[in-house]
Amino acid sequence: MTRYRAKPVEVEAVQWLKPGDHQAVLHDGQGGFNYIDTISGGRQLVEPGDWIIAEIDGSGQHYPCRPHIFAEKYESIEESKQPEWPAGRPAAFDDYVPEQPDQGEGVPEKMQDIEPKRGAQIGGNPNVQPPSVGRIVHFYSSKQDDGTNGKTCAAIIIGIPDEQLDAEHCVNLTVFKPFGGTVTLHAIPLRSLSKGGHCWWDWPPYVPAK
Repeated sequence: MTRYRAKPVEVEAVQWLKPGDHQAVLHDGQGGFNYIDTISGGRQLVEPGDWIIAEIDGSGQHYPCRPHIFAEKYESIEESKQPEWPAGRPAAFDDYVPEQPDQGEGVPEKMQDIEPKRGAQIGGNPNVQPPSVGRIVHFYSSKQDDGTNGKTCAAIIIGIPDEQLDAEHCVNLTVFKPFGGTVTLHAIPLRSLSKGGHCWWDWPPYVPAK
């Protein structure tokens, strides 16, 4: 047996809640019920909540439909409509792919030159993590007159001298003194790359979780 599917049909409908909501719903004064004279010549009872649907043949006749059946068979055309695009929408809008900026555009030439040098090859040692502004590090000085009292102190990197990039990982630091206050120091070398001197900086040691 061949199977068929009903064509989609648009209908006009109004939900009836009380007498006076729709002119096609009549009231039987003797029986006390509401009804519709259908196209077939019979009467169909109408209860509050029923939907009154106009016949699609344009005859002006109507028939009632129970709310749960109406919800299964119909949906509002207004709610199911897709939004209309404003005038001027490109014909091939769905295929439009925004242009991607070229890599490196808008980046100052100086930054393009500097950033690679701050990578793993700084100082000629690919195993050394490069410094960056804002990182917290350790600072140590063997001098007693700089306020650190020869102790390891917390410090923050506030700058990286360009001329030192390929040398000793030198950075500018703001050092937090162990007993309060700060001191700003310039061109402080990384400990493992230091060529001698009384002070250096280093990354904090890894402390595993317990």
